[in-house]
Amino acid sequence: MIQVIHVLIHNSFIYKPNYTPETRATLNDWLTKDIQRNYTYQDGILSFHQSLKNSITVDKSIGKIIIVQDVVNKTEKVVSLPKNKNNFDEGFYQIKFHDEEIPSLHFQLGEYLNMEIPSPSRESHKLALLHIGKTIRHRTNFKFECRGDSLGAQRSYGEYDTLVTYLGSTKNVDFNLKKSTVLPIQISKEINERKMLY
Repeated sequence: MIQVIHVLIHNSFIYKPNYTPETRATLNDWLTKDIQRNYTYQDGILSFHQSLKNSITVDKSIGKIIIVQDVVNKTEKVVSLPKNKNNFDEGFYQIKFHDEEIPSLHFQLGEYLNMEIPSPSRESHKLALLHIGKTIRHRTNFKFECRGDSLGAQRSYGEYDTLVTYLGSTKNVDFNLKKSTVLPIQISKEINERKMLY
């Protein structure tokens, strides 16, 4: 059986002059818009768009498939993991797979932010268990003093919003999907670790 997980990412970076109450009030707006997906999972069958057939590995060695969508950058990747690979890292997150147990979602800073130093600091910790068919939403934010552009370095704010869904397990993966479909979103649990930043 292949375990299937979908990760939906929406990250926003806002410079200090624009980090207003009005702007922050719109941070949820992206969830009201239709988001297209290139797969379906129904009745234990995982179907990908036919154009992805040559870019996804599916064989007897594969034990996990993770679909990662970045809403802001409009990118999508599908990662196939072997059966003996029990961790998957994406951005701030690590998904841990446990033999015959429920996968778990963890928060970790790691080296994701490269040389930028965010504040406030946060410790790595477990966020939630990933139950089949349930979507976990995690929100966090940071401020940075050294993010620069053509105007020079200035304070900026990162707003990170991630949805993780454990779709289930499958023996059947095909590439018969002919067109993209709208991603249904139903949040089961929200973990909001955003802080008031100045």
